[in-house]
Amino acid sequence: MPISSVGTYYEYSVNSDNSASREMDKDAFLNLMVTELKYQDPLDPMDNTEYVAQLAQFSSLEQLYTVNEQLETDAYLTQSMHNSIVSSVIGKDILAQSDSVIYSGSGEKEVEFTLAEDASDVTVSIYTEDGTLVKTIDMDYQNAGKVTATWDGSNLGGGTVSEGVYHMDVAAYNDNGEKVNFVPVFRGTVTGLRYNDGTPTFMVGDAEISISEVLEIAAAESGAENSEENTDTEA
Repeated sequence: MPISSVGTYYEYSVNSDNSASREMDKDAFLNLMVTELKYQDPLDPMDNTEYVAQLAQFSSLEQLYTVNEQLETDAYLTQSMHNSIVSSVIGKDILAQSDSVIYSGSGEKEVEFTLAEDASDVTVSIYTEDGTLVKTIDMDYQNAGKVTATWDGSNLGGGTVSEGVYHMDVAAYNDNGEKVNFVPVFRGTVTGLRYNDGTPTFMVGDAEISISEVLEIAAAESGAENSEENTDTEA
């Protein structure tokens, strides 16, 4: 019996995505080899070299399945450990590089960012999630580093905006009229966890903060100002 067809079957088996089919193909490979030995011509038996080659093929196939099963097991364990670690962040305070702004619907709200250098002209703009401009806040000269602006919750018309997630942008220029780079800063307490395309995303109220944006995680402090929900409610 020619061995070429067995090799083709073996290749298809390894690349198949169905685990049940993979197991059947491994057994089929061995059955084919046994059947070949059983029905070989006694006057012209299989060459020892060919037989050893088939055994080597079967051994390689067996090792591939073993490695694959071990990799799958390791992947499950890694994902389980990852889920446990990530979920432990719920209830803790995070500092993140994000332009999200959570407004409670009443009172004032502080928005924070850092400037790469001193700026003489700084304007903070607040937008809705669909990109509509809500408010602009003009600020005086600001030194490089951490800057905090206070938004009273009003819109361009003077009314108070509704509760929800907003976004901020900063336009800053130095004395020479050159643009100054800024980094938005977000503080809040993690209330939940969501997976987007397999990537864990922290929920802070209705705001979504990607794990890649998180700069710092700390134990939540009761009544602390960096708790978004508590701060906005008390304001």
